[in-house]
Amino acid sequence: MVTESTEKVATVEQVQEGPALSISELAAGKLLSLLQERDMPNHGLRVFVRGVGCSGLQYGLAFDNNPDASDITIESLGVKLYLDSTSSQYMWGSQIDFIETPEGGAFSINNPNAAQFSSGSSCSGSCSGCG
Repeated sequence: MVTESTEKVATVEQVQEGPALSISELAAGKLLSLLQERDMPNHGLRVFVRGVGCSGLQYGLAFDNNPDASDITIESLGVKLYLDSTSSQYMWGSQIDFIETPEGGAFSINNPNAAQFSSGSSCSGSCSGCG
């Protein structure tokens, strides 16, 4: 017997708890500095999942000043973060940080959900797309 459900499917925002995405003070400061250096005062940072590889999620970062109406927009520490609904399913609760090494610096995404999408042992990803 097949029955039809009259319940609406919950959106990602309804299913997930806590902030969709956050940014550390160090990463926010670096992002604000980059935007100022490049004279991009109305831009924010688009964060997205590029794919799922054998070592887990692959992330992308890009400057953006034209978010889509369906994007999740987060304003924190003076910066705007844009997350599309598809990526939010993989990244909800993640934090963007900035890591400095002797070779330079890079934005890093600390994703508490990454382990479930990885066959490797790494649970975070780094990206230097905006630096």
